[in-house]
Amino acid sequence: AIAEELDNAEKKEYVLEFSSEGALSAFLEEHDGERLGANMLLVDEKSAKHVHSHDGILSVTNGDAVFHAAGEVTDVPNSTLMTSLNNQTGLESGLRALEAYLNDGQSEMHTVKVAILDTGIDGTHPDLSGRVVAGYDAINDSAIAAGADSDASTTGHGTKVAGILGALWGNSVGIDGSAGVFPIEIIPVRVLDENGDGTLADVIKGINWA
Repeated sequence: AIAEELDNAEKKEYVLEFSSEGALSAFLEEHDGERLGANMLLVDEKSAKHVHSHDGILSVTNGDAVFHAAGEVTDVPNSTLMTSLNNQTGLESGLRALEAYLNDGQSEMHTVKVAILDTGIDGTHPDLSGRVVAGYDAINDSAIAAGADSDASTTGHGTKVAGILGALWGNSVGIDGSAGVFPIEIIPVRVLDENGDGTLADVIKGINWA
């Protein structure tokens, strides 16, 4: 069934999922492929044609399948979005109460690390100052330096998503992020291009890297 699917497919790259590292390594001894992590390989059509002769292959997926950034986030004045939410949920009062509790000298705040898989993040944005750490560009298979501008999209989608989570509070720039005043490290993982599109293979690489 897998071989028949490949014969009828138009795409030229595939993601192979293996049952174990041993099965993956056995395949690589005879055929080419790029490791994606989590017992997965990205292979071309030539290598994919041989899946029927190997045990331990759980699935074959079109590696060129395209994902697109969901929705478009628009700029809003400082605190407008969060004020609306706070009026309904009491979010701000709850965060302030928790902050006071943690600052009583008897408790300790721990930094939370969050990876955002998107178009990249503009780490130079003043509303994200000091919160964007080093990350990974899955499209170009390269490192992203801490505080760098890795968002090449025309809409700044990844930066805006990062802002919803971690924008600084009360600085008169953009919005107030849902993380509030609590310590957070935002890890940029670029899996979508300047148009907000990304392949399944790059998304898998980004997830496994994170």
